Amino acid sequence: MRKILKILLLFQAFIYANSYALIIGVNGNGLVGAENDANCMKTLLIKKDIKNITILKEKNTTKKSIISKFASITKNAKERDYVYLFFSGHGTNENDPNIDAKLKKQLKDTGALIPYGVKKKDYESLIVIKRDLVKYFKELERKKVKTVIIFDACFAGGSFKNVATPKEGYLSLPYNKPTRNNSNYPYKYIVFLSASTKLDTTAESSRKKRGFFSMAVTKCLDKNSNINGLSSCIDKEYQFKGIILPKKSNVSLFPL
Repeated sequence: MRKILKILLLFQAFIYANSYALIIGVNGNGLVGAENDANCMKTLLIKKDIKNITILKEKNTTKKSIISKFASITKNAKERDYVYLFFSGHGTNENDPNIDAKLKKQLKDTGALIPYGVKKKDYESLIVIKRDLVKYFKELERKKVKTVIIFDACFAGGSFKNVATPKEGYLSLPYNKPTRNNSNYPYKYIVFLSASTKLDTTAESSRKKRGFFSMAVTKCLDKNSNINGLSSCIDKEYQFKGIILPKKSNVSLFPL
């Protein structure tokens, strides 16, 4: 009887698993397709029956708004729930040639997202992964919330220390596929998808007005619900390969 009760409770937990998404698109400073990327990601997640979707664009993509929304999602999410964090826009880290020595030092071993209204790459105005977001990642991990993080931004592979390191230099063709030092990746329940390594810039299509990585991700997520299929698809669709961590084929990306 107890065994049956446990099975029923487990089945009930899966039935009532909830889902949340925070989708961010920040145009500006040369980018015109980030908001389109956000719209397409929202359409995809609705198709996948993801609930509680928040999309931030234009003046709503401030640092305060982004962190506040993600903090709220982290607080509400429970074990077996699914959480999605998508960002398309500018990014930076210590390898960015356009920042000064002081900021390089502050961004050592981490990456940063650039929110709306930041004209100068000032440390306090950036969304620094290690400083501003890691505490929420750790909380989602502690609660065993299945989380998918997607960054279509320059230098985004540097968001986690000592993972996704390219073999050499900036983007070049033929591209040197980055090593994936999974042993240093700190999360079991979080899947991290990045358009770039910690040394690379990214690009968007001037014709389609969308990020190349975001186009690949939305197309491949539409066809695949596990890491193995997604990884193979992105390798074909995105010439710079991108970063996918962890590399476990049985990880489900959407609720059953």
